[in-house]
Amino acid sequence: MRIGFLVVASLWAWLPLFANESGLPVGSTGAFGERTCAGALCHVPEPLNTGLSAGISIQVGPYVPGATQLILVEILSTSARRWGFQLTARRASDTTQPAGRFAARNLFTAVRCPDGRFAPCAETQVEYATHTSVGTTGGGQSGRQLFAVDWTAPQGDVGDVIFAAAGVAADGNLGGASDLTATTTQLSLHAPTHLPQLSGSGVRHAAALQRETEAIAPKQLLTLFGLNFAAPGTFIAVRREDFDVRGHVPEELHRLSLVFQRPGQRERRGRIVFVGDSQVNLQAPDFPGDLRGAVTTIQAVIHRGEGANEIRSNVLELPLSSASPGLFTLNSSGVGHAAAVDGVSGRLVAPRSAGLPNSIQARPGDVLLVFGSGFGATNPDFAAGEPAGVAPLRSAVTGSIGTVPLTQDDVLYAGAAPQFVGLQQFNLRIPSLPDGDHALLLRIGTQETQSGVFVSVGPR
Repeated sequence: MRIGFLVVASLWAWLPLFANESGLPVGSTGAFGERTCAGALCHVPEPLNTGLSAGISIQVGPYVPGATQLILVEILSTSARRWGFQLTARRASDTTQPAGRFAARNLFTAVRCPDGRFAPCAETQVEYATHTSVGTTGGGQSGRQLFAVDWTAPQGDVGDVIFAAAGVAADGNLGGASDLTATTTQLSLHAPTHLPQLSGSGVRHAAALQRETEAIAPKQLLTLFGLNFAAPGTFIAVRREDFDVRGHVPEELHRLSLVFQRPGQRERRGRIVFVGDSQVNLQAPDFPGDLRGAVTTIQAVIHRGEGANEIRSNVLELPLSSASPGLFTLNSSGVGHAAAVDGVSGRLVAPRSAGLPNSIQARPGDVLLVFGSGFGATNPDFAAGEPAGVAPLRSAVTGSIGTVPLTQDDVLYAGAAPQFVGLQQFNLRIPSLPDGDHALLLRIGTQETQSGVFVSVGPR
């Protein structure tokens, strides 16, 4: 699936961090020209090439002046036994100035002033949210620790707010050596002027981006285009750690949800696999019942806390259908050579002109695996967001390669792609065809995949 964004790397850095379990000394985030406690040698980085690593991220939504939202700091490290963090917020226009106020939510965190004393701090002073001695202990999901604090935004529009955090993943021996640290930053934008917005024609079939979506099928993969889904430069792909308690792809990723609603029915949320500032990739929810003539609305929602503390985009309305088939292509545009692999060798199938290493061309009699989405229900069925098993489509697939129709003997399998969400797989035997590019078309009922998709046949 295309995600189409330049990766903007987080500001990871191996930086010595806190002097003790209380979160002191403050001013040790490694951002805004602040020192770290490297000179004190309180947390000495693990030597390189040990195979150990740590990472940190900040989850924060756009701000509404004076509103309070939950901030999450996540630290990842498979080797850690104890944890710590330090977080501060500054105005992007002048990073010496504070931006809003922190408040501890539980005994795991505390808020301190620049001199190390506990908040409240003077209005002109910056604040630091830190761990406490209680919060340093492990718990929760293995290899991962979350710290939560409340943040009340400035009372007016101060422009972009930069959050900077440093985290420590310690080995648990209460000494300073062999501990891992990392830093990162995250933007929070002024929400009233940065509302998320769905483009008028921005809901596309993920496999056929060039084609405006005529209809959405249950559990189909979609790509949405718009504005302000996240801070500029955001590039967030779903990880196993993001899956929900059932092991399904989440309904919310990086504070963003996509909400679908049919008239008279409850809201349903898509399952999100990628979030960027102007693009989201997701699986549509299930839409039970008769879909003939049915429509759904779709809306982007950025969650900053609970209840009404959220930001909603404009609303688009789209028709629903039991199937809306499309095929993925090598260039991710929906036009060009099909994304296909050889059924025996597993090698990519592409023309020589593509210049793809280790790729081959198909020959008559070969079995190709091609991939798509939106072909309808399978038997057995799988919940939205659930990785699939082997499951044939309930309706027969027909089609053609070039001018040759595909017979039932040529379609060896048409169904869910095992271990994937929303992806469907087709094992096709190549009929007798001359060398060259041949149009590939698959059909489910009366609905066809997009035109302009080809399979390359020729010598290897």
